Amino acid sequence: MLAVMALLVTAFCFSACEEETPSVGATNQASILGTWQCSNADMGGLTIKLDLLNSGDKITFNSDNTFSLSMASKQQTKTGSWTLSGNSLKISSSNSFDLTFTVSSLTQTTLVCTLLFFGYNLKFTFDRPS
Repeated sequence: MLAVMALLVTAFCFSACEEETPSVGATNQASILGTWQCSNADMGGLTIKLDLLNSGDKITFNSDNTFSLSMASKQQTKTGSWTLSGNSLKISSSNSFDLTFTVSSLTQTTLVCTLLFFGYNLKFTFDRPS
């Protein structure tokens, strides 16, 4: 009986000491607020240039669930709305696009998400501009 009790206490200590890694879904929505700069856009290791997002483009997520996308390559800005639910980030522009990204990582400094685009997984990495 004493051996069983010792085993239970040991198991409890190890499980209590384990560090929990929060899922993207558990991430506070406030973490995404602010300006992000696309530092990488790739498809299976191939760097790509898209009409929508390219390295250097910046997106700002506002607290009222609106966004502003500054496209450096086209010298234009697009605006619209956004929602983050679990690991699903939806951005919509009333006259241009309606896209759903899967967020795989969201920290205070880096946002990594994937967009399924005509059967291809396009991975985007955003960083906070300095």
